[in-house]
Amino acid sequence: MAPELLRRRPPPWMSIPTKAHGSSLSISFKTDPFLITLPRAVDPHGTCLALLARATYKDLISQPSYPRPVLRPPSILHRVAPAAGAGLGVFAVHDLGAGELVFSERPLLVVPTSVTECEWEACAARLPPAALGALVALADVDPRGGGRPAARRIRTNGVRVPSLCDSGTDYLAVGALSARSPGSGADLRCGTPDSCAPNAVLRFDSRALTLELRVLRDVRAGDELRVSYVDAGLPLAARRAALAPWRFACDCSCCASGDAGDTLRARIRVPDLRFISSPAVGIQRCVLQLMQLERAGLEVLGAYGTCLGLLAGLYGRIGDRRKAKEYKRKTDAWTYASDYAVVGPARTDGDFGATILREGAWAGLKSTHCSLARRMNGGRVKSSATQGKQIIVGSARSTSRK
Repeated sequence: MAPELLRRRPPPWMSIPTKAHGSSLSISFKTDPFLITLPRAVDPHGTCLALLARATYKDLISQPSYPRPVLRPPSILHRVAPAAGAGLGVFAVHDLGAGELVFSERPLLVVPTSVTECEWEACAARLPPAALGALVALADVDPRGGGRPAARRIRTNGVRVPSLCDSGTDYLAVGALSARSPGSGADLRCGTPDSCAPNAVLRFDSRALTLELRVLRDVRAGDELRVSYVDAGLPLAARRAALAPWRFACDCSCCASGDAGDTLRARIRVPDLRFISSPAVGIQRCVLQLMQLERAGLEVLGAYGTCLGLLAGLYGRIGDRRKAKEYKRKTDAWTYASDYAVVGPARTDGDFGATILREGAWAGLKSTHCSLARRMNGGRVKSSATQGKQIIVGSARSTSRK
């Protein structure tokens, strides 16, 4: 986007001064952060009210194809129905493939985690009546108690958008349908229950400004769609501790397995190519790792996507085009489903070690999957002309948005 456009002030309708009830707090475009209606004052797909830092706003509008039209599934792919022992749940109506979109919505409100509850309340006060009514209808199980009513519902139902547009500031997005709280009526806030071995994930598309529910692996018609409210890579005790303040106990099969699940998580490693003598050995190790992750239902972890990408490159290197194409398709589906995911707090999958992609024997792999490995490993790329190699440094820890 042209620099002059970035410097241009938004039109008057995009600058919405607001004042909290009973408070002198005022938020406008002159403040930082400022309150703004996105993507525009009137949009056929709906709008959301966002409290954004100036740097975040500039990054947001600088994205190619922003604002992108909201993606919708071609037909209704889910239904809300009673779930065994868990109130209402969301179920697949048809067979769904990995990465497939189940539903999408514009959030009611997007706010940074770094501001006060008073500022959250001021933002909520500026919502249109229908949106404010939807926010107030959400459940309130804020473990702290007290505080302001709208702020409590934001804290209870907001899903974290880690570093929106790489701004360095975390945001909470509150959706009427994708809220994680129990409710009444035939909407999705009743469903998408927690599972530490999820088959679906909530992601935030910053170009379309939408919360999306996508499936992580193939799902059959009638299967319940489950997301992870916390980091699925954490040990059992840590997951329970993260859920306890919200008066919630996860009863998924992963938690029911007890220490066995922790043992499996401790063995998850991204194969280190420094110590692999041939592509065939690399393929064997990646396939074994994928089998472990799939058996545990942990496709949500960054290690899974990294192994898929490595296999696509390795099969291409040995000339097996059929399998290279197959794993490239799986990599694309996984990446599209998990990119900018907003499940729970900032996620980490554990320290899986550094991944190094060498030139020479690994040239095809490096050229195809360097960016994928960087995203999965949370590292940076260094080039060395003297040694003739490109290195991804840093651990394989991955937030689910990377």
